[in-house]
Order: sequence, then structure tokens, then C-alpha cells
Amino acid sequence: MENGVSKDYVGYSCYFLKNGDRVFATVVAEVKSGAPTKGKLTIIGGTGKCADIQGSWEYTGNSLRPATEGIGETYNKFIAKYKLP
Repeated sequence: MENGVSKDYVGYSCYFLKNGDRVFATVVAEVKSGAPTKGKLTIIGGTGKCADIQGSWEYTGNSLRPATEGIGETYNKFIAKYKLP
């Protein structure tokens, strides 16, 4: 964070599907203290039926007041666009 803004946030996500498959994505986001987080996820692969999946989505993350001290809670709004081979 510099002056309350982080423009270099990069991370990875793994989504566990009900059928046991997994989808992997990179996350690039701009995080501003006290403001919604805006970012983009890019799918980089998957397992099982999701092997060779392609797609991405932009999202807006909103922080909630945590129900328990020390726990962060957010919700994200997005429309995912992807295609399976």
C-alpha cells in the first residue's frame, strides 16, 4: 500500500467444483483503503472436464463488517465469461 492504494496486487485463485474438478485463475486488482476492490481474474487452467478452459471476468469486491473479530468478509459481483473445449 502506498498512499492507501495498492495497484500491484497479484494473486491466484483455485475454485473447487462439486464434481471434484478445479479451475485455476490469476487475480490482478487495485485495492484502495476504504473503497471497493476492482480487479480482473483470468482463467489459466483446470482439471478434469475443465481442462483447457479459457475465460476471464472483472469484478468489484465490497467489504462487509466482520461478524467475528479478526475475520475479513467480502462479496464480489461479476459475470464470468468462459468456454470449455
